[in-house]
Amino acid sequence: MGELSKLASSSSGIQSPIVYRGWRGEEVMGTGAIVRRMQWMVVVELPTAEAYAPVRAIVYVMAGITTASALAAVGLGMAFARSIANPLNSLTSAATKMTSGMLETRVNIAASNELGKLANAFNSMADQLQVSFTRLEHQNAQLQRLDKLKDEFLANTSHELRTPLNGIIGLTESLIDGATGQLPESTISNLEIIASSGRRLSNLINDILDFSQLRHKNIELQIKPVGIREIVDIVVTLSQPLIGTKNLQLINSVTPDIPLVDADENRVQQILYTAYSMFVKYIQHPVGTRQWRVPTRTMYLTYLKSAVT
Repeated sequence: MGELSKLASSSSGIQSPIVYRGWRGEEVMGTGAIVRRMQWMVVVELPTAEAYAPVRAIVYVMAGITTASALAAVGLGMAFARSIANPLNSLTSAATKMTSGMLETRVNIAASNELGKLANAFNSMADQLQVSFTRLEHQNAQLQRLDKLKDEFLANTSHELRTPLNGIIGLTESLIDGATGQLPESTISNLEIIASSGRRLSNLINDILDFSQLRHKNIELQIKPVGIREIVDIVVTLSQPLIGTKNLQLINSVTPDIPLVDADENRVQQILYTAYSMFVKYIQHPVGTRQWRVPTRTMYLTYLKSAVT
C-alpha cells in the first residue's frame, strides 16, 4: 500500500511509473491518477517481465547478431588464412621435393591472384630446370664417353710410342756394352746421352698416363732408395741442350756422401728437370754465381749451380 500512497500523493494527476510489489506479490510497474470529482484513484499495473520483454528481445537480437557476426568474421578469417597458407604450403613442399631431386614436381593452384601467378612462375622455372638438367645429363654422358675415348687414345698412343723408344734404348745400351766392338769414349758418352734421353721420353709418356691416373685419384708411387746426386747428374746432362748460346754452365755440386732417400725416382727426376728447364729458360744475362738449394726433412741439398765461364 505504500507504493499506492506514493501514487496518490502526486499532485500532477498522473504519476510516473514506479516498480513495486503488486497485490499478487509479483514485481510490477505501475502508474496511477486520481479522479478528483469521484475521489477515486485509477491504477494501471503491468508485470515487469512483460514490460521489459521488448527490451530483452532487442538485447537478445543484438547479442545474436553480434555472435553471428563474430562467427562469420572468424570463419571468413580462417577461410582467407587457409586460402593463403595452403598454396604457400604447396609451394614449400614442391620446392623441398625439387631440392631432393624430384624435378618433375609441379604446383597446381587454380587462382588468378598473386599466388596463382607465383605458382605459374614456379612451374615455369621447374620446366626450365628439368630441361636444363636433362641437357646437362646428356652432355655429361657425352663428356664421359669422350673422356673414355681420350684415355683409350692415350693408352694406345703411349703404347705405340713406348715400343720404338724401348727399341732405341735397347740398341743404344747394346752399343755401349760393345755389341759392335769397342767404341771411343766420346761416342759412348753420346750414346749414354741418347739412352738417357730415350728413358726421359719414356718417362714423359708414362707421365701422360700418370696424369690420367692422377685425375682419377689412382696413381701409384714407386718408392725406393734413390741417390740424389745421380739423379741430378742425369738431369744436368739432359738439360745441356737447353742452354743453347747462353753464357751459362750447369754444374752438379751435390756431394757424393749424400745419403739415399726414399722417393719415386721418376717423379724426382721430373721435378728437377722442370726446375732446370724453368731456370735456363728465364735467365737471360747470368752474372756471377747462382746456387739453388732444395730443402729436405733434415738437410739442404745443393743440386744446381750456374757460373759464368
